Amino acid sequence: MKTSQNGVTFRMFNLDFDMTWSALNTALGCDHDCSLDLNFAIHDFDKTRLWKAISGSSDSSGPTAREIHNPTLRFIHYWMFVTLFPRTNGFHLQDVELKMLFAMVKKRKVSHARLCHT
Repeated sequence: MKTSQNGVTFRMFNLDFDMTWSALNTALGCDHDCSLDLNFAIHDFDKTRLWKAISGSSDSSGPTAREIHNPTLRFIHYWMFVTLFPRTNGFHLQDVELKMLFAMVKKRKVSHARLCHT
């Protein structure tokens, strides 16, 4: 798989695919109104303020999933690190995961199509 600013190229089932981010977004079943630019969609994101709201802690320097008070948000984070941003240790939240949680809490339509490969 190769990614670029314009899209992604990959091979699946012995076929080559070259898709723009928008086309991939649609192929993944996302709403056409979903923003492909996460930072634009959440221009009012404040990591410290979000972390205080979901964990009660003012220290957002090393957030961990177990500090999230809401079990639904904890589950959503678990789902994100297993499916969108796979890694062996999902206890520490990455900034992009916090941004996605913020978008979900604020009900902003964003697409994960571009996030996983930029």
